Amino acid sequence: YSSTSKLRIRTKFEADILLSWYDTTFQPSGLTVTWSFGSYASGCLLIPSMPETGLISVGRIEFKMPECDTAIKERLHLTIEDTDIYKDYPLWFYPENNDLADLKSDTCHDGVFLVSSYDNAVKHLSSGDKVIFFPEDNKNGIPGFYCTTFWNYPMFRDISVSMNKTVPVGTMGLSINRQHPALSDFACETYTTPQWYTLLSDCECAVLDNDIGVTEQPAIQMIDNFERCHRLGILYEKNIDGIPLLICTSHVFRHMERPEVRQFVRSLLKHRFLTK
Repeated sequence: YSSTSKLRIRTKFEADILLSWYDTTFQPSGLTVTWSFGSYASGCLLIPSMPETGLISVGRIEFKMPECDTAIKERLHLTIEDTDIYKDYPLWFYPENNDLADLKSDTCHDGVFLVSSYDNAVKHLSSGDKVIFFPEDNKNGIPGFYCTTFWNYPMFRDISVSMNKTVPVGTMGLSINRQHPALSDFACETYTTPQWYTLLSDCECAVLDNDIGVTEQPAIQMIDNFERCHRLGILYEKNIDGIPLLICTSHVFRHMERPEVRQFVRSLLKHRFLTK
């Protein structure tokens, strides 16, 4: 690793490789599983003798995880020699951002006011301050949820009611504008991936159906089911007297021990509208 590399080696990554095999016409025993982590680490494992079919442990891989200066995505790639069998696992890496570990709401960080009151947000905005609004209580919102409802929300809702079970939230995953400046330092896809789990599990999606101040698609929008079909915002901008106010409905300050949450907040702090 050169001194100019964006990756530095730190914590060990370990994973047990399991092979699920139910092809009775071919035995993979004796073949090699090769693996690679980008261009940074690679190796191979010999598939041991196995029953005719079933689940078998191939072995364990390990390598040093990279420490990064910027948010990045790499892939762990597995393949079985002389076959077309392969598997890719995306791995996401974020800087530690330890300076944000104790960040709280209703404070000022690097000249940016992080407020939980709409009135305070408007007040700071009107004064020309840099501000991000994190609503503390959105009673009219819909709870964030990582997993998607299956194909028919009304059916599963009615089944839950008939069984006296909790009715599922009924949302269908994220639609993410990766090109939005507020996400420029948060590596992600245009859809729901694991780094969103904590951010979604503790948030309320704002119902923006009749909010005339929100004229553009939210940077992070929760897709609603076809029955309600609300326009749901998690990260979006609202026009206040011609000035865009950045609003985030995830309760990030409860989870600043998580590196992906700290990186998400770091990205928000670098948003273009906060730069004078």
